[in-house]
Amino acid sequence: MSSKFRISKQRQKDNLHLRLAGDFNDISICELLDVLKDNCIGTNQVFIHTDNLENVSISGIGRDVFKRNLHNLSSSSINIRFPELNGNPFGSAAI
Repeated sequence: MSSKFRISKQRQKDNLHLRLAGDFNDISICELLDVLKDNCIGTNQVFIHTDNLENVSISGIGRDVFKRNLHNLSSSSINIRFPELNGNPFGSAAI
């Protein structure tokens, strides 16, 4: 785990809120995907809050890994949202 990256989880009924904080990079993408895979059972919507990210440094390969894995998660009818304005560090094409 990146020493400057944290994910806090909060479940509200069938919604999951993930709050990202610190530095977000390609390693953080893998951590986020692991948390999503481990916590999406019984979840209809996932809100990924990015307002506490300090630095975002994602390579094209990192974006591709996220998109490919997100597609697999999305096929299970999970709606993933980035609620903050400009909150999607992957660009709008990732969702």
